[in-house]
Amino acid sequence: MIVDHPYKTVVLSLTLLGLTLIAIAGLDYLLRADTFPVRNVSFQGEFKHVSQRQLAEAVTDRASGNFFALDLTAVQRAAEKVPWVHRATVRRRWPDGLHIQFTEQQLAARWGDQAWVNSSGELVELPDQSGPAGLIQLDGPPGLHAEVLAQWRRLESIVAPHGLGIARLRLTPQHTWEIGLRNGLTLLAGRGQPEQRLTRFLEAYRQTLAGRLARVRQVDLRYTNGFAVEWNTRAGSPAATDNNEG
Repeated sequence: MIVDHPYKTVVLSLTLLGLTLIAIAGLDYLLRADTFPVRNVSFQGEFKHVSQRQLAEAVTDRASGNFFALDLTAVQRAAEKVPWVHRATVRRRWPDGLHIQFTEQQLAARWGDQAWVNSSGELVELPDQSGPAGLIQLDGPPGLHAEVLAQWRRLESIVAPHGLGIARLRLTPQHTWEIGLRNGLTLLAGRGQPEQRLTRFLEAYRQTLAGRLARVRQVDLRYTNGFAVEWNTRAGSPAATDNNEG
């Protein structure tokens, strides 16, 4: 015969309650801002365009408080809002420190008049700051910066073996491509993928236009079997068009 002992149940319940209260009190103590405060914030990065002072000012509000309760994601976001910061990683450093490692933006191109595109194809804004000179000028409808950057890389690989380079690439609102070469030549490459049209033009470029660039206004590559050359206007006469087939 088994006899229940109610007092044992009561004692067990009180014990569990006591342990729970102790745990809550301990946790409350650990998470108090003045118990384990963050006293030191360190930074690691290139510091080419970003200063340690900029980073410190940006994360001050987020990086202060209890060591254990600190929101590392919030600190990361604050650091990545600093102009020129691309990525930031944040970790605690026992017993009272915070370490922030960051990478700076690697800009690949200018986008429009007020923004840039980094090497990852992401849009970058640098308020009141200027980026490096000499980068390609890209332009296009909003949101298509990554597509235009990828197209530039493909086209650049086509013209480079011919000793040429691309200075400008624009995707118009009608989704046609305009290519500006570094030698001043403008190419109208049409819709879709212009690689084949550009390759065909380059095969005839040196024999037909290389020595007459000063006279060329632009070249239209939107022909099935050739291209059309629009010459600069001279002596007030209208520009002539030279259609090259084959």
